[in-house]
Amino acid sequence: MKNRILFINPPSDYFIHIPMGTFGLSDYLNRTGFKSMILNLSLYEANDLGKHLDQCINDFSPSYVGIMLHWQESIEGFIWTGEYIKKKYNDIKIVCGGFTAGYFGENLLKKFRFLDVLIKGDPEKPLELLLEGEDYQNIPNIIYRSKNEIFSNRITYYIDESTLSNISFCNLDLLFDYDKYISLLEKGLGFPLFVGRGCVNNCSYCGGSSKSYRLHSERTKPVFRSFDSIMSDLKKLDKYTNKVYICYDLNRDFIKGLFREIINDKNLKNKFILNYGAWALLDEEFLVLYKDAFCFSANRRPVIELSPEVFDDDVRKQIKGSNNYYSIDELIENINLINSIFDKNIYISLYFSRYHEGIDTFMKIRREIADIYKLKNEILMSNKLNVVIRYDHLSTDVGSTYWEKYISNPYDVDTLVSGFKVIKTHQYHSFPYNNICLFIPEKIKFEEILKSEKIIFLLR
Repeated sequence: MKNRILFINPPSDYFIHIPMGTFGLSDYLNRTGFKSMILNLSLYEANDLGKHLDQCINDFSPSYVGIMLHWQESIEGFIWTGEYIKKKYNDIKIVCGGFTAGYFGENLLKKFRFLDVLIKGDPEKPLELLLEGEDYQNIPNIIYRSKNEIFSNRITYYIDESTLSNISFCNLDLLFDYDKYISLLEKGLGFPLFVGRGCVNNCSYCGGSSKSYRLHSERTKPVFRSFDSIMSDLKKLDKYTNKVYICYDLNRDFIKGLFREIINDKNLKNKFILNYGAWALLDEEFLVLYKDAFCFSANRRPVIELSPEVFDDDVRKQIKGSNNYYSIDELIENINLINSIFDKNIYISLYFSRYHEGIDTFMKIRREIADIYKLKNEILMSNKLNVVIRYDHLSTDVGSTYWEKYISNPYDVDTLVSGFKVIKTHQYHSFPYNNICLFIPEKIKFEEILKSEKIIFLLR
């Protein structure tokens, strides 16, 4: 019997989302003759995890298990899943991949004996070769264990547009209990639509930035899918859901082109509700195309997300770079433009976060808090009831500039594991975090952090 692989999204209190590439990877392998399925352990209660895992392994009989270590928030679930499988199913080989896995690389295999192979960068061809039984030393992009030694092969495989466009990223039949997953996604922003891979921007806080991609994947330029392939996925999704989400706003002209194609397709025009994560302000042409391509009404309002991150314009330019910079005044003008085109039949979510470099004293934080809540009040008083402002803790992304610059021992996975435990058990701060916020500027004293959090709590 041919090798087969079960991909597992580990349990997490923070993310139910399966990394988008997992669906494409599973589809790719099935097209090349290797059966694969996906199990999302984040769908189930903690007490039932072993039961669901056992059932899927017994039913599917995989020779390999691929554990996704993409989101850093999955680290505890990743460890639990790997240890559980290795203890109970020692004959199954365990592979891992994703942003976080690629960043830690060899260190993961040194720390976790349950791991056999780690894929760094694009996984499609390496996994195909692995399942074919190719010698490890001949497979690109992998780090592997052989006896008591760990070896790293060169990263020479990068998926191209043709391959990326010939696989589907929405074949939900490959996911166990896909109905549970869709049900949860529809309560949020919808099914994430895979557009491309890679980035050219360098936001200091982002683990998916251009610099970060070089670290965890050695990818130096983005690759996009074709319009036809994305539209084909939309037509497949139609039988599962009509609510989708795009959060890959790398090339606005590309997205506009996609919208035009959708408008010209009678089977897709006004078929889906699209929630959109914008990386920069939205121009009138984009908004008109968006309105024409997708469905919306007072009862079915989509969401546009904008992430200024900080109120201070100078700091925003510093942490986001010039590509996506905009001032608060320009942001307010953009909100007015969006509302004028959609007649307020749309929700606008503004995301601010703490803590950032450049806002590294108590006085600066206090000014940020005052300005953000003043803006919140002004928006409310101007009757923009469709605008919501969030002010959360910033998740310190593994591989981001913040992580590299401010976290001690950044390439040791124990740093993430211990930091995660500190956050969850409140060993350092007594207040609750809503993200894995490991970076707080050193200049801010403990008492000042606590005072800031109290102010925000009271204002909320």
